[in-house]
Amino acid sequence: MTDPVAGFPLVRADCSSRKRGQSALSKLPHTDAFTNHRVLAVADRMLILFLLVVLADEHGRLATLHHRLALAAARDPDHWAAGRPADKLPNSTAKWLGKAAVRRPPWPRIEEFLRLQVPPQHLAPVRAAAAGLFGKADGKDRPDPDFTGPVHLPPWARHTRVTTETIIADVAAMLAPEPEPATGEPPASDPEPAAVRADLETTKVLLSQVLREYMQLQRDHDRLRREVEYWEGAVTAQGEQFVEHHQQRQQLRLLNRQFQALRRLHVDLLVKLHPGLSAATAGAIVDEQLAPAAVSGPRPDWEFTGSAVAAAKEPREEPAAAAR
Repeated sequence: MTDPVAGFPLVRADCSSRKRGQSALSKLPHTDAFTNHRVLAVADRMLILFLLVVLADEHGRLATLHHRLALAAARDPDHWAAGRPADKLPNSTAKWLGKAAVRRPPWPRIEEFLRLQVPPQHLAPVRAAAAGLFGKADGKDRPDPDFTGPVHLPPWARHTRVTTETIIADVAAMLAPEPEPATGEPPASDPEPAAVRADLETTKVLLSQVLREYMQLQRDHDRLRREVEYWEGAVTAQGEQFVEHHQQRQQLRLLNRQFQALRRLHVDLLVKLHPGLSAATAGAIVDEQLAPAAVSGPRPDWEFTGSAVAAAKEPREEPAAAAR
């Protein structure tokens, strides 16, 4: 099943949504938010925050990781977590992962965490980035003398401070699939669109509602982003604004994924119901049905696209101003 983790979708084959446990990400909007940030080196905080991003579930929690560690320990009596149930493991991992971390986790622990939690198709680039961050924190080129894999140091790791949103965006871009090349084939002949519009009525209401909520959250996000930019000049007064901004971003990404999934579902439905209908025309029909509920202006960019990143840096025009 698809489990949206920390802002990018990871395929996790054998886990259900686990909402138990305290969120490890919502209280860490940036590397200066660690409880022990004055004694924990910047490179260590960057490594720990990166690990939290790739290991946490869609609720920002480590419950799934602790569950899998408990299963692994149950099969191996010599495992470091043997004899500890899943609900007791946060007491053991908190010294490495979380707001109150006191030191970076050992490299063998990191490799075990990644192997248990990161899907195989994403493991290589995530492991390379973790190796680069660990090596920088440890002052070495490689995390372990026997390590033979690639090492990649993310560009944000060269700064003295990084936000959780920056790490999420970088990991999402790193794991985004390559775009499919254009085939150059001529479009297939399409049947009359009016014959399939009736199939969209049931889910049109859901799509319209998600779109309205998405656009409202987009406006709220733009407002909060401007407030965060103002408060970034302060040293101590920006913490609460960062947390609120981070939570709005999480809600915005979840609604964006819901909207995209519903739209893809309807395009696939139309193509299946009408085999002669191309995906492009089916998409145009869906967009035509959504047009009355959408806010006037350019169509919103979907997540993990270059244009979406560029648009996020520019202020969006309010609906009232666009109407004038």
